[in-house]
Amino acid sequence: MAGVLVIGVGKGTKKLNDFLDCAKEYSTTCLLGCETDSYDSEGARVRTAPWRHVTREKVESALDKFRGPIQQAPPIFSALKMDGMPLYDYARKGIPLPRPIEKRPVTVHSLELVEWKGSDHPYRWPEKQFSEDQKEALSKSLSGVADDPPSVADDAAPEEDAPDAVPTAFVLKMKVSGGTYVRSIVHDLAHELGSAGHVVTLTRSRQKNYVLPEATPEEGDRACVAWEVFEKALEDEGDADAEGWTAWEREVLDKIVVVEGPGGSANA
Repeated sequence: MAGVLVIGVGKGTKKLNDFLDCAKEYSTTCLLGCETDSYDSEGARVRTAPWRHVTREKVESALDKFRGPIQQAPPIFSALKMDGMPLYDYARKGIPLPRPIEKRPVTVHSLELVEWKGSDHPYRWPEKQFSEDQKEALSKSLSGVADDPPSVADDAAPEEDAPDAVPTAFVLKMKVSGGTYVRSIVHDLAHELGSAGHVVTLTRSRQKNYVLPEATPEEGDRACVAWEVFEKALEDEGDADAEGWTAWEREVLDKIVVVEGPGGSANA
């Protein structure tokens, strides 16, 4: 993932929780036809599914189901714990879940299809694939906790699963509440479309009031320090001005927030 990262220094670390349970804005690219264990391109291919039937109009029509207050189940391949064990351990070891993964209330404030890439893109399904033993373990862990456990069997047509086939991709932009899994939105949307899908790019353009230029503007927004500023400073720190500050330090000072507290101040 790329994008906004909020850092706290000193007493400013006590304010970092404010940036967890807050509105965040993302842009993400969904690649259809393939589902992975992690719901993104870093994972292994779990199953393939048809994707040629999915059109821009069908995606736009399906998005409404994912707007507003929704109940969302975190991915089974996540670090969330159930009875003291991470969910991914149940899936990898083939241990049946003791109960369904609890859905959590989240809010999708906005969700839009902003770019239809079709087959004009460089993205491809991951080469790494689940073995039959791994698929069996995943099926076993999910058995008994849902009326209709998700399939882990490939069901794409041969021509869609061909090595030279370029699956459809599209870009979503969304503003969501804290605790929302963008990966799960993409995963569930693909299921709604009668396909499979996973995240291949993810950029956070807003975290509370810290934003990238492409974020939807709001009152009180603060610009972030570009990563290139630090890269350039590592190569050449530059000369200090009359007050003893270099250009990159001035850039940071312009964006920093001073947190007042007992015994003095700190930065975030």
